[in-house]
Parts: sequence; structure tokens; C-alpha cells
Amino acid sequence: MKMCLLIFFTPIFTSTFTVDASDWSDWVYIKFDILGSAAQVYPDSPEDNLAWDIACLRYHFRTNSGMSGAGNGGAYVDSVNIWNSELYSGFNQVPINSVFVKDSLVGSFYDIETHDMYPGIANPALESWGSIDINNNYLMEYSNNQYIVRDALGSSFYKIWVVNYYNENGTSGHITFVYDEISPCSIGHDDCGDCGGDNTLCSGCKDADSCTYSPNATIDNGTCDYPDDNYDCFDNCIVEVDCNGVCGGSAVEDECGVCQGTGPAENFDCQGNCVVDADCNGICGGVDELDACGNCGGVEVDVSNCSGSGCTDQVACNYNSNAFIDDGSCNYPIDSFDCDGDCVKEIDCNGICGGLSSEDECGVCDGDSSSCSGCTNSDFIEYDSNAIIDDGSCFTLSNSEIDLPIGFNLIQAYPNPFNSHTTIVYTVPEYDNISLQIYNINGKILEEVENGYMYPGNYSYRWDASVHGSGIYMVRMQSNSYFESSKIVFLK
Repeated sequence: MKMCLLIFFTPIFTSTFTVDASDWSDWVYIKFDILGSAAQVYPDSPEDNLAWDIACLRYHFRTNSGMSGAGNGGAYVDSVNIWNSELYSGFNQVPINSVFVKDSLVGSFYDIETHDMYPGIANPALESWGSIDINNNYLMEYSNNQYIVRDALGSSFYKIWVVNYYNENGTSGHITFVYDEISPCSIGHDDCGDCGGDNTLCSGCKDADSCTYSPNATIDNGTCDYPDDNYDCFDNCIVEVDCNGVCGGSAVEDECGVCQGTGPAENFDCQGNCVVDADCNGICGGVDELDACGNCGGVEVDVSNCSGSGCTDQVACNYNSNAFIDDGSCNYPIDSFDCDGDCVKEIDCNGICGGLSSEDECGVCDGDSSSCSGCTNSDFIEYDSNAIIDDGSCFTLSNSEIDLPIGFNLIQAYPNPFNSHTTIVYTVPEYDNISLQIYNINGKILEEVENGYMYPGNYSYRWDASVHGSGIYMVRMQSNSYFESSKIVFLK
């Protein structure tokens, strides 16, 4: 909360002003000579506004000058001839050769949270009005230094005596100072506002883009100095450096990494390797080709016109050992024969050279072994004396007084192991519901031989396993009162 100014008079001092500067971040701005007195003001953009002369924050002072504002203010300090009532009352004019200091960075700002000191903008001359005694309960000690403040326009001067830092409750940051306007110095002020000055204090380079820019300068003395193109004021290159090391240069490396190079030669890479086909003369990217006679760059297109031409393939029937240019005339024997027409492979049962035909078990070429298959057991009516391969057709015993089986029985198949065919023999002693099945090793039914009622008797079944793979298979026989399984092995 900002407090309005308080103006009171004493027999000694003409004007007294108290400002509440206790805030840790907001400056309080003051303007002299408003209706004859100082008053608190609220300027917009204080750094560009001439509507204030001094400002306060805690124990810091600013003038409208230098880094604080655009004005021609400033402060003069005399720390030798310090204020007392008599000296203050008789002080009516700016001293000859007085120098007014403009605002800049000072390092005496206190951070209430971190308790560290940090830099801030204030008037260096006015920083010496008092100091805090850390050994005496942090009380403010007043220096009573003589201060003269120049207003924002640089035309009026005020003597100032800071006399208190506390309010009636002892709260710090409530600055009370005595002030009065005094006359300019008798020998006149220069354009910088300094008594008897020669304009040097506010002369300098006013261009902020210059390397010699002076923020306190109000008079441009032509001393602005600028960096060379592409460099800053410290001679540092601020743009890209080219491959020749030139700041801002335009030289670039080619694809081979050579500065201002022209790249590799046509048809070559950066290492000098040919990246295209070489011609018959070994020229990288060349266009010469071998003609029909093998001459590089030649024009012959008919190989028959070339000396030394002929069949050069040693396996051909017309191989020419003297030829060194193949003219495409090579002749080769037909498959399975040599150049003389003789068969060089096996002749099959049909008399074909290299043929695939073969005799079956009955000696028949390309036969299926059926011509010599039949019932080979003479105990059965179906017995065939010409049969040499049992095809499982033996069903009825020739003896009329056949002894019926006395029990169910799944007899071991024969042959076992087998190749393609095996005969499964089983007996049924009584009329019953019979199931005879063949499984693979995974339990899948491959064939159901019987599934129904059968009369008593001896039975056999010839199983063809040629459509299946080699492996182990199971034969299972089951009736209402009987169950048995056996293992058979198929080997291709």
C-alpha cells in the first residue's frame, strides 16, 4: 500500500516530505514543484517519462537519468561538508565545478527471501545517505551527506537532507527528507547540467547499436564506432565461417570435402574409383565394345567372317580344337545318347534308352502285380496254384469239418514289419457284433475293416498302406465281450 505525501514545516527547514517506500518491489515516484511542493506521482512507463524527478524503494533512490529514465537528472554528493541546521539554511546555490552522477547499476539491493545482495538500478551518489548497523539491532545510521538533485528537465536543483527511515510505529522504509530548491551555480551549467562543465559528462555515442554506446550520453560527440560486417564489437564472428575460415565467406566444400572444389571427375567417386562400367579398352565410362571377332572397337558383326571361329565347347559333337572364337555352330547329342547315337543309360523293360518302366513282382513290364496275385493257401477253396502273391482272397476253408475257433483272437499280422501290404488274421467264435479298425499313432481311424455282426469263423484282411507314410500303426478288434489291439510297422 502506497501512502500519500505528508508536508509539514519547521522553523529550520522549508519543506519536508515523507514517502512510504516500504514495498520490496514497487518504486514510489516523486515530482518536485507541484503547486510549490513535492508530491507522489504515478507515471506510465517511468523509464520514458519526464513527469517524475526522484523515486524511492526501501533505502534506495533513483533520479530521472541514466539507466532509470530518459531525463537529464542526476545527483551531487558532498560527504565532507555534511549537513547541519546552519549549513543547510545557508546553502542556496549549486557549488562551482559540481558533478552530477547519473543512475546506473549498484550492488546493494537486498533479497528478503534469500537474504542475499543483488544488483539493481539506482543513483550511486544517493546510496550513501545512510547505512544499516547490523551490530545495533539493524538500525539505520544517517550520514548527513550533502545532496543536490537535478530534476528531470535538468533545469532545477534541490538540496536534500535525509533525516529519518521509520514511521511512528518504527517500521522501516518510510523515508523522510528535507528539500528546497536552490539556484544554479554562478558560472553557469553546461548542456549536461553540470556547474562549470564542458559537456564531457553527458557527451558520447548515443547510438545503442554502436560499440562505444554511452547510455548516459545526451550529446552525441561523433565517437560512435561500429564493428566490421559479420563481427560484433568484441571482434567475434557472429555469422557462419566458410570452409576457408572466412567469417561470412561464401566458399563451400564439394561432395568430396574439398573447399571450393568441383567434385569428382565424371564417372569416378571421391576416392578415384570408377563407378560405372569400363569399356573393352578399360576406359571408365568408355563406349567401345568387342565386335563379333573379339576386336575392341571393331565393326565385324558376322562371326563366320572371323579367323579362328568354330565350336569351342569340348562336350559338343563338332568341337574344333583349333577354334578360339565360338561361332554358335556347336552340335550336341540327344539326351541319353552319345555323339555316335549309342545309348549311354540303362534301357528299361520296354526297350527305351533311359526309360522309367520296370517289371512288377509278376515279371510284367509296367504291371501292377495283379497277374500273379491270389489266394496262396491251399487250405482254402479260393486257393490259386499260379498265385505267388497273397492278395487276401482266402475266405473259405476247403475242409467241410472245420473246427470253429474256441475264442476271439487278433492274430499277429504278417509280414510285420511290412512294405505296402500286410495280412491281418482274426477269429470269431460266435455270432457277434465285431469292430475291426486301423489307427495311426495319433489315434486317428484310417480304415474301418469290419463294423457289424459276423458268423463264427477264421478271417483275414490284406491291408494296402501305400497311401500312408512309414510309421507305427495300431489294429484294434472289439466285440461285446472282447477287446484287443496289436502294433504293426510300415517301412517304405
